[in-house]
Amino acid sequence: MTLSSCMAYSLLSTGIDDLEDHQEYAAYLSPSSTTFEHNSADGASVDYLSSPSDAKGWRAGFFWHMRNSHEQLLVSQNTATCTGDKAGDGEAIGYDNNHNTFAFDSARTVAAASPNSVTVPGALQTVQEGKDISSVLSSYYIGHWVQIAQGRGLGQTRKVVSYSTDSGTGNVTFTVSPAWDVTPDSSSRIIVGREYWQVYTVDNFIDHRTPLCQKSNANAPRGGVIGLWAHTADSAVEGNRQYDTDGITMQQLYRADAPVVMLHTGVEIRGNVVDHEYDWNSPCSLAGFKGNIGASPTPASLPPVISHGLSVARNTFTEVDGLRSGALEMSLGWWGGPSPGGWRLVNNALIHHNEINDIIGPPPAGSCQNISHQGQVRAGINVFNAVAWRSVLYGNTCNNVTNPLIDNGTQTVRVCPDGATANSCECVGQPADLSVTSTVDKNSVAPDGEVTYTVTVSNTGTTSATDVSLSMDFTPGVEITAYQANGGCYVQVGTCNLGSIGPGQNATVTLTGRGVTVGNSLGTFSVTTKSGDDNLANNGSKVSVEVFP
Repeated sequence: MTLSSCMAYSLLSTGIDDLEDHQEYAAYLSPSSTTFEHNSADGASVDYLSSPSDAKGWRAGFFWHMRNSHEQLLVSQNTATCTGDKAGDGEAIGYDNNHNTFAFDSARTVAAASPNSVTVPGALQTVQEGKDISSVLSSYYIGHWVQIAQGRGLGQTRKVVSYSTDSGTGNVTFTVSPAWDVTPDSSSRIIVGREYWQVYTVDNFIDHRTPLCQKSNANAPRGGVIGLWAHTADSAVEGNRQYDTDGITMQQLYRADAPVVMLHTGVEIRGNVVDHEYDWNSPCSLAGFKGNIGASPTPASLPPVISHGLSVARNTFTEVDGLRSGALEMSLGWWGGPSPGGWRLVNNALIHHNEINDIIGPPPAGSCQNISHQGQVRAGINVFNAVAWRSVLYGNTCNNVTNPLIDNGTQTVRVCPDGATANSCECVGQPADLSVTSTVDKNSVAPDGEVTYTVTVSNTGTTSATDVSLSMDFTPGVEITAYQANGGCYVQVGTCNLGSIGPGQNATVTLTGRGVTVGNSLGTFSVTTKSGDDNLANNGSKVSVEVFP
């Protein structure tokens, strides 16, 4: 473990009473694990700087680099106060990407795989951090980690136990442990690098409320932050309490020049309290939770998914907003270079049962990191752009929040059951989306012959549609003689009352008709609801039947 900090440490009580999270994760650890507990970092200490004008270093609390992989690390019950008080960024707890060593200069497409191995083309990197490693190349990458960043097996992370290079093809085969749950194939791309694996950041106490905190450093955009800024898998940030800080961030940081961007898989952000932020009026605030996944200046080297299976659950955010003005936000990173465009950078994030309080008014004027805040509105949840795919939102509560949700993501799922409360972040004002389709069992029928119409009304929206009514009309040629439906139909007046249709549900009406007049008979169907439907383009359907002599 490599710790980089300028602060003094002493064994002090954290003042945290609930240690259930700590005990839970301690039970996961093996005897060879590392623990970092009961330490204190005080930025207001007289020993903090050698002189008031000394501006060297980050002025962070507890900081880890990637000089080696960090596996089964428990960082728990530590206290950080006034971090970044006089100079520097001031992170409280940070895991960064500095000194990471990647086996390849980009993500590699799988050439072959078995339950315990994976083979990819391309020469291994022979220079790391300016040093030639050719003499130890045969073993240097043992202990590194293989992550599947695209395709079959997406999100799996396995440790390298051995590897070899084929002298004929130049392909490299990595033997991994444990075995793959899902064996990758030619659709898969992998990254090989150092890893934070099973790193548990739990029950820490970070407080900038004390009057001793000067908060005189105007350039402390990460004051008191907990940051996951490198390859991370199967890890958790849980039960931490942060007051007047810049919250929890998950992004690429300090290695913008990395040949491949980090991949977060299976990370949980759970049960944390982020209460007020370091500087509510700063456009550079990073407070709340910010899944701001940073893009590389060379996006051709990026894997199309760089965060997979993220869970943000049961956290409390009060008077905090992030760089994109959301208390809880998912967005593309900020630094230069072309955008990866339509890539799925953040995939399958599960955001549920968070409580968000007091997010009101416009964000501060100005800009930060080339992001203009002009005209923006503070929001509870902000799925900022289309590179966030298939985020699932449910059970989140917004109290005194002017704009509960901004959703510019792709295929975002908002789960809104019947009876969703008025202070739901994702359900308030979200209408149903009804559609209707119609088919017949035969396209032509003789006089007195039977034809069956099947009419299906579906709700693809996120809230229930109430008082659903199906209207139908038939031109001469076919007479309706019988029906089957979920509700009551009045064929003579051309309506069926279908009651309520929940999200993802449908109602079917089956009509039996008899050919009576030679010619073409057109059946027209339309659906309405009293609870609102903002997409009327799919509310109608037509089907025709030819009555032949």
